[in-house]
Amino acid sequence: MIEKFPGQHESEPDKTKLRVDADLIVDRIIGDDKRWSPEKREELKKHYEDLLRQYGEMELKLPIDDEPMKRVCQVLTDRGFITQDSCEGHGERLPHTFFVCKDQELLRELAHVLARASNFKRFPWDVKIWSGDPYLNPDSPLSFILSPSQDRGIIDPKKDREELLRDLDIIGLSLMDHFNQIYEEDEQS
Repeated sequence: MIEKFPGQHESEPDKTKLRVDADLIVDRIIGDDKRWSPEKREELKKHYEDLLRQYGEMELKLPIDDEPMKRVCQVLTDRGFITQDSCEGHGERLPHTFFVCKDQELLRELAHVLARASNFKRFPWDVKIWSGDPYLNPDSPLSFILSPSQDRGIIDPKKDREELLRDLDIIGLSLMDHFNQIYEEDEQS
């Protein structure tokens, strides 16, 4: 059971509420594709209901103030990424998270998940290299930033805020699903 965060009053909206449900994800994955039988659709829905339960009940250990960022950053951290900074944008800027990753295979996996999830996110997201000033701190590792891509048009942070935050949950769920499958395969072999 997800509880309200400390200091939240009963009359306030539940800021820990997930912005997605299994029906939304299944509808975005399948769309109008008639090749999916009702049984396969129900199987996929059950898979995402279980995943959503795990995602919603996940222990949030990072000291992150922005509620919408907590889960996706926790998934990244639990899988070996080092979250440095994150911001949900607050309707003024695009959401983003800065992280360090020394494992090139993990970066490939993240890029794979972002590409695979592109059909059920609202906006394209990508990972860019972010480097601090190499003259001031030449020994600092490369950082990366996960953020919506502006390549395909203008995203309005205020108007599109809820969809952007929904995308964050979808990315977190997709990462959790992907890495769960990898760990299951490793345990079976």
